[in-house]
Amino acid sequence: MAITVDKHGNIIRDNVPVSNTPRNTQPSRPYTPPAPSSYDGDIPTVIFYLITIFLSAAASWLLAGLVGVHIFDPSRPSGWLKGISKFFHSIGCYTIFFGSFAGVFWYNIKHAYYFDFKELVLSFLSGLAGSVIVGVAVFLLTIVVQIIIGIIIIGVAISFFAGG
Repeated sequence: MAITVDKHGNIIRDNVPVSNTPRNTQPSRPYTPPAPSSYDGDIPTVIFYLITIFLSAAASWLLAGLVGVHIFDPSRPSGWLKGISKFFHSIGCYTIFFGSFAGVFWYNIKHAYYFDFKELVLSFLSGLAGSVIVGVAVFLLTIVVQIIIGIIIIGVAISFFAGG
């Protein structure tokens, strides 16, 4: 069986068997893609997106207010660490919100088809997962930046006292 594509992009299947014995003698038809689905779910698409964005914004606001304040608390460290903590405290709530926003859009674009209640809940959970992932990533970035700055300060001090 040979498959070819004509100049218009149609797939042509030649039912010529590989061996000499004929198996299928039906004429080949050009491939036509299926028609797009016109199913409108329980909630229209725009309203679905607005509801999920609102829910993700509310969830990220709660996470940033209840959890993010304790994680990115600038009053704990002292000295040069305080400036780094203040910086990450000021951007922490925004990054948590954008993580939630990205989680909702990732789910809605890739997996939401019928826009029913189940997909509304899964979209909201994807927003929560996105905000938690970004919050943990920013927290780890805070620790990594503090460690790198500490290594640089120790390296400068050693090179200063070692005469280098």
